[in-house]
Amino acid sequence: MRGGKIAAVGANVSIPAGADIIDGTGKFVSPGIIDCHSHIAAESINEGGTTVSSMTGIEDVFDPIDVDVYRDLAGGVTTANVLHGSANPIGGKNYVIKLRWGSTRAEEFAFEGALPGIKFALGENPKRPGGGAGGRQGNGPARYPGTRMGVEFVIRDAFTPREGVSARMAGLRSAQEGGRDARRAPARFSSSSRWSRSSRASASSTRIRIGPTRS
Repeated sequence: MRGGKIAAVGANVSIPAGADIIDGTGKFVSPGIIDCHSHIAAESINEGGTTVSSMTGIEDVFDPIDVDVYRDLAGGVTTANVLHGSANPIGGKNYVIKLRWGSTRAEEFAFEGALPGIKFALGENPKRPGGGAGGRQGNGPARYPGTRMGVEFVIRDAFTPREGVSARMAGLRSAQEGGRDARRAPARFSSSSRWSRSSRASASSTRIRIGPTRS
């Protein structure tokens, strides 16, 4: 082994001078275990303030000196995908790590080249009574969503507005390439009472008064 990787295998391998020799007689040698769903060394697992917490990330709450890193290594785990919890239909970003006991900075655990990922949750966890985004938090009111259909709607609603934004951006690029003025005209309002319909805020329409106000 050199630098944590297998350099050579065989019965007649030349062993360099000064190498540490471990007698493996009667023992087993296996590849490192990869934990695909872990919450190891995360000081916080869930963001309870919102149903969509994609702006959060496990790397920001990763504890590099958590003793569980040492314990996992002792059990043969060498790589872990540390995930946000399942209290929210859309949780935070994951953190793929190589377990390096002795490192003191969270970024030193990063698995080089690992693709980014994010936690999604379905089923009971994001809506279960007494926990998750749909359960009661202490003595507070029940949070939305409280049903499996609500969980599905939260995920769909988080993606649907992006389709309109993408289409508008494509239109702006097309207008710019054609030499037309792509600047958006300023909004115009009348002096009478005005109401604004929220964008997909719920299954039924929601209206918010924006002015004028009465004293």
